[in-house]
Amino acid sequence: MDTATTTHAPEVRHLTPLDYMSLPDTAWSWAKELMHVTLLHQEHAASNRKRVRSHDLVTPFAVHPLQCALAALSEPELDGELRVKLFRVLLYHELEAQTGIKPDFLPLPIQEMIRSVRCLGHGALGWSAPPEIRLAKLYSLVFDLQDGQLPQDAHANLLHHLVTDVAENYGVLNIVKLAYTLPRNDDY
Repeated sequence: MDTATTTHAPEVRHLTPLDYMSLPDTAWSWAKELMHVTLLHQEHAASNRKRVRSHDLVTPFAVHPLQCALAALSEPELDGELRVKLFRVLLYHELEAQTGIKPDFLPLPIQEMIRSVRCLGHGALGWSAPPEIRLAKLYSLVFDLQDGQLPQDAHANLLHHLVTDVAENYGVLNIVKLAYTLPRNDDY
């Protein structure tokens, strides 16, 4: 047996707190924001019921904004600057509704985008919203529908319009592909 050609599995290494401190500034700041939002949702939920997702009453509510934000941040087809902006918008988009904490500590453009995302689909802000607002709304809606947080048939029309719009403006992103895997009714 030739030992020179024997391959070994890579060593599994667990990160220590010092390893986290040596992450690049951006990765470290994102990790801190993820932790911050998780703690805000857990410690400042407006009620015990708002600490968890309604589809199973077990999943911490913070999973939803984290899932949305990380999906946008990891979208390879989007410009890096837009991905980071969407990351922050989606990370904080449910904060006020779930905890009562206004995200006034965020830059004003991010706060305005959050308000626009929250209003889209509620009649207060129509399709005149910029494409990035509609894209952010698609992330939130898809993950809400995926885990059964919202009734599919009540949101089929909005989902159809958002998917079509996002595909026209940004191409077939991963979130569009994911939307197509959701159960459909005749409207979509």
